[in-house]
Amino acid sequence: MPVPAKVNFERDQKALELRRAGKSYPEIAKILDLYDKSYARRIVMNLLKADKQKLAETADEVRELELQRIDKMFEVAYAKALDGHLLSIDRALRLMERRASMLGLDAPKRQEISGPDGSPIEIDERITLTEQERDNRILTILDAARERANLAALPAGPDMASPNGTTDGGMAE
Repeated sequence: MPVPAKVNFERDQKALELRRAGKSYPEIAKILDLYDKSYARRIVMNLLKADKQKLAETADEVRELELQRIDKMFEVAYAKALDGHLLSIDRALRLMERRASMLGLDAPKRQEISGPDGSPIEIDERITLTEQERDNRILTILDAARERANLAALPAGPDMASPNGTTDGGMAE
């Protein structure tokens, strides 16, 4: 006698819930009284595949709605921009940028990574580092990158005087 679809749906959802909770396929098969672990895996994989497809469709639908909204707003901003309204020109340009970004129309931005003081990155071709040596090198590189980022974020010059009149960030002796 065939099992009602509602029972299969509930069982399948329970299998997915158990897998998300960290249960193994043999455990899921035992809990749900399934034939074997491969059947439990098949149930979970089918549901995950369906969820993934549903999410992709939803993302495409949301993207389409967003593009339609941008197009509507652009029509209004563009009409005013043609009359010379400066804020509308700016708004129209921002909407165009957003649309191009959503559609991937902009050329990729070139980024260059360099070593200290803009010098080339030195690559040690030996692969004889211990795990501890590798970790220490990574930490050194990360510390240097953080320091460079912090220095780049600080404005330089006399306008950085602290309340006590020094230019050393308030570290006067």
